[in-house]
Amino acid sequence: MRKLLLTLTGTAALVLMSLAPAATAAGNGYGYGSGASAGGGGSGGEEVTEVGNNLSVAAEFVPSSTTQGAPALNVACSASPQAPRGPMAGGYWEVAADGGVFAFGNATYYGGLGATKLAQPVVGMAAAPGGTGYWLVARDGGVFAFGSAGFAGSTGNVKLAQPIVGMASDPATGGYWLVASDGGVFSFNAPFYGSTGDVALAQPIVGMASDPATGGYWLVASDGGVFSFNAPFYGSTGDVKLAQPIVGMTASPTGKGYRLVAADGGVFTFGDAGFFGAASGVPSNRPIVAMDDSVSGQGYEMVATDGGVFNFGDSVFYGSLGGTQLAQPIVGVAHYPGYWLQGTTATWSAYCADVPAATVNVTAQWGSNLKDSTALHAGSPIRVEVSLLDMAATGSPWQGYNVTNLTPNLDDRYATYGTDGTTFLSDGVNLANQTRVWTTGTTLTITAAGSATPLVETPMAAEINSGGAIVYGFNWGGGSTGTSTPAGTYTLTFGLSGSAVNITGVVPGSAVTPTSTATSTSITVVVK
Repeated sequence: MRKLLLTLTGTAALVLMSLAPAATAAGNGYGYGSGASAGGGGSGGEEVTEVGNNLSVAAEFVPSSTTQGAPALNVACSASPQAPRGPMAGGYWEVAADGGVFAFGNATYYGGLGATKLAQPVVGMAAAPGGTGYWLVARDGGVFAFGSAGFAGSTGNVKLAQPIVGMASDPATGGYWLVASDGGVFSFNAPFYGSTGDVALAQPIVGMASDPATGGYWLVASDGGVFSFNAPFYGSTGDVKLAQPIVGMTASPTGKGYRLVAADGGVFTFGDAGFFGAASGVPSNRPIVAMDDSVSGQGYEMVATDGGVFNFGDSVFYGSLGGTQLAQPIVGVAHYPGYWLQGTTATWSAYCADVPAATVNVTAQWGSNLKDSTALHAGSPIRVEVSLLDMAATGSPWQGYNVTNLTPNLDDRYATYGTDGTTFLSDGVNLANQTRVWTTGTTLTITAAGSATPLVETPMAAEINSGGAIVYGFNWGGGSTGTSTPAGTYTLTFGLSGSAVNITGVVPGSAVTPTSTATSTSITVVVK
């Protein structure tokens, strides 16, 4: 898990969660969590520029203590800060029988088959993990991969007993399953758990969904009969008289339920899958052919053959093809996972301890890339990070939002980072009774072995990371320092000057154990 770190140098700062090379701009340093490295940082830093879709984060310093005079940085301390979450930046794709793909919202168009002569029409689609690509599947089982979706095989050259009617992706392997109308299942880089290919069915299979919890899958027939394979059975409409046949199904994000959708837009929920509305009472020019869930599972969108989209729950409407003259009818829809936008009105506060007039005893913690690694890479920027932990503090660990790579198909240097809304508790030492201490007068000195002259001697900037925790960070190497990181052995010293903080210990590492005095902590690292 990476944490984007925001270097704050005034009363407020606004940056974009995008790590990209750019011109030097003093005061806008950036970095990302222990164990990773990026250019820029420290007292200089590099400008953060926009690459693709970004998460804007406002972080604000508010005076929290008067015992330290009027320092440049004051931190708002909170018992339970969270990065305020805004609306979902999502989207979806529609696919037509001729393989034409239509992207809406933040979903990216990666290609389609609208201009390709197909042996058999397309019958469905599935999004690749992360939403950076998709697969299309034809009636003969031909599979067409776009974006980051990998091609693992097809039944395009296999004589099928019954035509393919749908597919589902395996988030664990990046593979997929195809299902035929007789319930025959074909696995490609995905485990095979069984099928109904040799079972006499009352009605044909019309769709399938993968279970994110067990790695299995469900099949659904047009009468709503559900067949489970390495996945729990939560119920069906197999014995219910339906107004219109079932045309598809989706799985709950927890794997503890699923939804069925009928051609008239009727929705049937089982397990923990919530009901948020149906299109059966909504005027529609064409029948519903497919449905997909929002990322949270607290909503869904369904699509009709004319491309009309109907949204329920927290699913956002980004547009549709309703009223557009199509060459071929729409046959499927896939939801773009998207990412959460930062709240626009709230601020990102830090979980920290005010430093009173009396001395506060702290434990210093160096970044895991320094204390838990046997060697660092020469020529690459190295992330240097220190936390001051008041181990005697009371209260719960701070909570924040997990930050993830929104563009996994890009090199890490050019990737865009954001939050998927998943919360995580604490970090580092991972103890309940700890809180971060912020103070002024922090410095970093880096000295090569055998040299009396420091290679780097600089103030070490206070930062707020994505979880709302105070850290002291510096990016060693790159444009801000004007130095490279040549091979050698170095001593890094984090020092305190004129503060009411007393370092009484350090968090040991698996490769290197730092040392400390009352006013400093040092660690020796090897760069190879």
